[in-house]
Formats: sequence, C-alpha cells, structure tokens
Amino acid sequence: MGEFDWTREFIETYRPHLHPRERHSAYCYNLAIWYFWRNDYDQAMTLLSEMDFADPLTNLDARAILLKIYYERGFYEALESHLDSFQTYLNRHKNLGYHRENYLNLLKIVRKMLRFGPQDRQERAQLANDVKQTAALAEKEWLLRCLV
Repeated sequence: MGEFDWTREFIETYRPHLHPRERHSAYCYNLAIWYFWRNDYDQAMTLLSEMDFADPLTNLDARAILLKIYYERGFYEALESHLDSFQTYLNRHKNLGYHRENYLNLLKIVRKMLRFGPQDRQERAQLANDVKQTAALAEKEWLLRCLV
C-alpha cells in the first residue's frame, strides 16, 4: 500500500513490546521485509542474516525473500545454491503441512525460470500459465510479475 513511513514507525514503536526472547529476530525479520519492499536488498539480506530462524513459517518466508532478492538482482549462482539448501530444508522438515508443498512448487517453478532468458516469450507465457493453474504455490503473484 506504500505506507512505508507508517510501517517503519509501527515496527520501531512496538519493538519493545515483543517478548525479549524473540524481540531481535522478529524486529530483524519485519525490518528486512520493509527494506525488501523499498528495494534496498542489501539491507534486507543483512537483517535476514541476523535472524534466529526458530519459527518454521518465518524461516520459510525469510528463505522466500532471499530467493526473490537473488533472482531480482541476477545473482543466479547464489540462487542455485539457495534453492538447493531450501530444498534440503523442506526435505528434512516434513511436518510443515501444506506449506511444504507450496514452497516445493515455488522451487520447481524458479528452477524452470532459470533455464530460459527474458527473450524466451513463449516459454515464459507457458510457465505463467502453469503458475496460474498451480493451486499450491507460494509467491504466486511475484512469479507472475517476473514472467509477464
């Protein structure tokens, strides 16, 4: 919604009200998202590296943010490595319910995106159609923005 000033103020104002054990990680996570939406990817990556990934769902989202940063910045070698480690994480954590399938599908689609370039319009259109038809898929809107 573009309410960056309000959001930043909210993050700073309510930071002291978080449980001390989780305060730093929650703060870093939310601030990383704020920087991501401001396209300040360096700050977002720095903050994500400071997080303690205790909560599995926060862990999944943080990994997805890193995936998007690597892709958008064209860091394809780092992205390949990240996809492998993300896949390993999902394979080890079978108790993630439907989230596991959503993120496994995300990894599969991103791997396909890496196989062709921006000029391959037909392949991109077919993959966009696949994305639209995949019910269990994390980051669907972002994928479609990348493919169109």
